[in-house]
Amino acid sequence: MVVFYTDGVTDTPGEHDRFGHLRLMEILRAARPDPAVVLQDVENALREFQTGSAVDDRAILVLRYVGDRTPSLKIPSGKPILRST
Repeated sequence: MVVFYTDGVTDTPGEHDRFGHLRLMEILRAARPDPAVVLQDVENALREFQTGSAVDDRAILVLRYVGDRTPSLKIPSGKPILRST
């Protein structure tokens, strides 16, 4: 999976500090390979962590490649190029 996020996610204020990259990485490491579940897990964690009502804009995009991973072409280096259908 690939996860893109804005600083509004990691800058979410808590009682003593910000949500931060480490908390986000813990969630992502434990995540199942379902983008919708990952988004829900992050959103739940942010809601539980946040104090106050001030919220920076937050955006998260989770992508999972589900295409064909069989080599379709080899280049002179001998390394396969993967194709997607």
